[in-house]
Amino acid sequence: MIETFLKVRWVALGLLLAVAGLVAPGVETASVPDNALTVWFLETDPKLQEYYRFQETFGNDEVILVEIQEPNGVFSKNALEKIKAFGERLAQIQGVDRVSSIVTVDDAVLKDEALAFEKAIPESIPDDPAILEGLHERLVDNPLFSGRLVSSDGKRAMVWVQMGDMNEIDVRRDAIVDEVYRVADEMLGDTRHPIGGVGVIYSGLNKQTRADVGILTPASYLLLFLALWWVFPSFRLVLAALGVVALATFICLGVYGLFGNQINTVMLILPTLITVLGLADAIHFPAALAHQLEESQGSTRFEVIKGAIRRVFVPCLFTTLTTMVGFLALAASPMDVLRKLGIYGALGIGLALLSSVVLMAVVFFFMPDSMPVAKRAWIGTMLNSVRAKVTNNTKAMAALALGLFALSLYGASLVTTDLDTLGYLPEDSKVRLEHTELEGGWGYYTPLEFVVAPADGYSINSAEVLNAMETFVKKAEALEAVNTGFSLATLYRRMSAVFGATPEILAEPMSDGMAAQLGMVLEFQDYEWDKQESSYADNILAPLRNEEGSMGRVTLTVPQMTASGFDSLYKDLETIGDEAFGEYASFRPTGYLPLYISIIGYVLESQIRSFYLALALIFLLMLVWLRSFRLALISLVPNVFPVAMMLGTMGYLGIDLDLGTATITAIVLGVAIDDTVHFLYYWRRAENQRKSWSECLEYTFNRAGEPATITTFVLVVGFPVLMLAGVKSVAYVGMLMTLSALSALFADVVLLPILLKYFRPSWDRKAL
Repeated sequence: MIETFLKVRWVALGLLLAVAGLVAPGVETASVPDNALTVWFLETDPKLQEYYRFQETFGNDEVILVEIQEPNGVFSKNALEKIKAFGERLAQIQGVDRVSSIVTVDDAVLKDEALAFEKAIPESIPDDPAILEGLHERLVDNPLFSGRLVSSDGKRAMVWVQMGDMNEIDVRRDAIVDEVYRVADEMLGDTRHPIGGVGVIYSGLNKQTRADVGILTPASYLLLFLALWWVFPSFRLVLAALGVVALATFICLGVYGLFGNQINTVMLILPTLITVLGLADAIHFPAALAHQLEESQGSTRFEVIKGAIRRVFVPCLFTTLTTMVGFLALAASPMDVLRKLGIYGALGIGLALLSSVVLMAVVFFFMPDSMPVAKRAWIGTMLNSVRAKVTNNTKAMAALALGLFALSLYGASLVTTDLDTLGYLPEDSKVRLEHTELEGGWGYYTPLEFVVAPADGYSINSAEVLNAMETFVKKAEALEAVNTGFSLATLYRRMSAVFGATPEILAEPMSDGMAAQLGMVLEFQDYEWDKQESSYADNILAPLRNEEGSMGRVTLTVPQMTASGFDSLYKDLETIGDEAFGEYASFRPTGYLPLYISIIGYVLESQIRSFYLALALIFLLMLVWLRSFRLALISLVPNVFPVAMMLGTMGYLGIDLDLGTATITAIVLGVAIDDTVHFLYYWRRAENQRKSWSECLEYTFNRAGEPATITTFVLVVGFPVLMLAGVKSVAYVGMLMTLSALSALFADVVLLPILLKYFRPSWDRKAL
């Protein structure tokens, strides 16, 4: 089979390059970042479907907020005209559905002794100071606007930019945000205008992801070039090895993009993983050729290359399969993004092996007749020292390994699961700095959404339901984490005040008569909007209830928090809501934040599922490969060790399990097993020759020790590249993978021999 392949190697290379050409258009698609919340979830996820239903009813809740700071006050002709012109320009941006500000919204007014609704700020903005002062007094204390559209001191105005349809936004988000920034800078000039919101955070992550790709790719290839030159000082071999991973990565990303997938903060690690792990296997091929040239002097070049590939293909195939298993275990995750990392990671590793075989087979025919195997004395010295300590101080080394294991397990128990989208960005990023400015000056602005469904016998206009909404908002506002609240009851109270209700009446629960009377006014206004054949979205009721009137909406503004912070706040609000709504209505959180919170559970579930699935599959592969239940079972311990070390480090350093680190456990398991495969392969051969434990140790170290050390060196050079990423979760993955690689080597050269000493075959059981 290998002989036939070598004869058609150029055809194989041509086919591989042709595939790369066919999938090339997909690379462009894959290279466009998309970090929107919805990309993490399966389309069939009930929580995602609930989110879509909310958006269909109330519009996209992915908003951009622009705060306009006017030290001399918002209520001047110049300032109001500036806000109006700015809003009109924003509304022209493709992908923007609606722009809301104090100059666009309606207010309840008395007209001919009847309630009506008209623009809070007249279309023709007055320049009379008395009129402007009157607008100031009327609007800054208006519950419809205060804290949402204008600050209580009248010196700040907030413009809400609501994005359009999600299908369009996923493609245009960055362009929309960039255009909002450009228009704001152009039209507001020196007027301070910090910008924030969910859409801005997602776009910031997209830009940081794009920047990280530009840094990580060249940095990884440069460092790995130097590492490979140290391993094999041959320009041809170094280029061939880099060509292997470049081709595998390109094809993998091309296939990924052809299926409509885009890169994100999780998938950002995929190219580096393929590059580093692919090289770790690729370097075995030149090593095999060097040994084959040394051992087969006088043979033809064809026979030498055939022997070299035969020598290394099966072990590399098996280590590739174990690494692929680690990735494929992620396919059991309930999250779409983790499934894709698992599937495409496995594809990339498989392609790396295929590319290694094809490219090396071609390049080997152009290599010189001799390739001296570089002897690195320090590796031999280190391995001999370790072997001596394991042999002569078994109990002490076992105690060291056991102590590290115990400390790691305790640290692992400290690990928490959380998500901090804003916190992933660098602290000096514009998005974070302006977010801090917004919360420090304006106050909390992140919307927290709830929907209210009246119980049988009640309607959304029932006094009991309206009072419950009002009670819920007031009690929520008493919490430190809630800034303001807004609901249909807010509109009813504003209408009551305009009707002439006294402060004493406004402080009392709304009566059935008042609710019915105001409800009739709103129904009339609704009728008037229908007559004008305008969209229901233009109705003053649209942000507060659905068109059928069967569902109400309550919005609170809160700080931007981690997922666990939002979850804790939701639990407090749930208690308040249960007391407020009682038998009158049901209420539930909705919008993007419940989806955001659900990631906590999904991350933990993914970690557990993928780890145990990878462990089980690797055990089965080892059982097939080694044909020894004892050795297969023993192999699991040194490969769980680097996972424990990694989790323990996370616990001690306070690194959360999140979308980035959730992927790492199964991957580490799949990577760590690679060198264990080689160690146990030679150990089994030594045992089959009836060698003693010490002889097995020497035999294995002489054959697998140096390759394992060199492979670890490549991993330790490659993985830290991820630490250059601006996205913190990606940087953590780089650090943790580096630690895991070192831990895996320690486990293979220390822990594994100790276990094999204590659990020797029956014929070799001697006194320790």
